Amino acid sequence: MEGTDELIRAFRILQKRANSKDSQASYSWSAISNMIGDQVGIELNYDNINPIIQSTPELKKLIKSYSGKGVVLNTKAKEAPTEFGQSPGVDMGAAKSAAKNVLQQPG
Repeated sequence: MEGTDELIRAFRILQKRANSKDSQASYSWSAISNMIGDQVGIELNYDNINPIIQSTPELKKLIKSYSGKGVVLNTKAKEAPTEFGQSPGVDMGAAKSAAKNVLQQPG
């Protein structure tokens, strides 16, 4: 599906950043759209992304849970996320920059 590879790469980046800070990674769909929406090519919301997640085992492995509000990625952290888009220890600006940089790189 369109945008699947980019979404996998972005989620891996966000997961890696959260793991490096021993924190959870929870993001609202709005936050994810702000970070990678242009590169993925589809509007990032529950209705559009649910079929992609359901049909992509690699995405299922990266995601702990998701809902109409957002997504929580699997991480090594034991602390619970606060609210979507409010992951403790993960700087959203840095995560957005890292995601965009990697998504712009080939392969």
